[in-house]
Amino acid sequence: MVSILEKLSGRLKQRQTEQSGQWSQFVCDVTDERMKNPDEILSGLDRLGKSPEELQKACELLVQRRDWSATVATGSDAEKQYSERLEAIQREESAFAKLTEKHELKMSELVQAREVTAATISKAADARRELLRTVSAETASGVYALVDQRIQETTEELERVRRLIRDSSHWIAEVESRAESAATADTERLGGQKQRLKELKASEAELSGKLPALQDERNAAADKLLKPELI
Repeated sequence: MVSILEKLSGRLKQRQTEQSGQWSQFVCDVTDERMKNPDEILSGLDRLGKSPEELQKACELLVQRRDWSATVATGSDAEKQYSERLEAIQREESAFAKLTEKHELKMSELVQAREVTAATISKAADARRELLRTVSAETASGVYALVDQRIQETTEELERVRRLIRDSSHWIAEVESRAESAATADTERLGGQKQRLKELKASEAELSGKLPALQDERNAAADKLLKPELI
């Protein structure tokens, strides 16, 4: 008796499994429209002991589960891509760190070299000043005399021209402000004064341009005083 019951129980489970598989295949066939004939569908429902409502719900669930399955597959691909991109980011960060370290090392070397060069320049400038300071007054006067005279003459001429420019500009502005009430003689002189002012400004520009060149000459003359024996 026990043996028969066990066999019946096993057979029942087998039939339930078979029926479940048949039901799943039936739902797929209807959902995918491989089975379209209403009578055939109803016969299948009767055979499987299912109602049209259960079929509709099963078909809707199948569609939903297929969507979920596709999403799961997409997620798996995304996880693979995420891992690959994370590794790529880590490689780039590692490469950037190496470049940064190399850049910082190079910058440190350049800054240190710059400081050494700056110290050398400063030391040379101090030594130049000492050489010029300790040279004899007679020697320095002989070297600078001619160029200093030209610098003084140019500076004085530049100051004179600038005074004339100020006086001429003031006179022209005053005559123009009086307009019709200005004296006839002043009005007649106005054009000439404007031309004169233009010439004065040109002269000022020329003289201003000479001073830097003269200073360069003086600096070049100073180089002659850098000989150690000029004491």
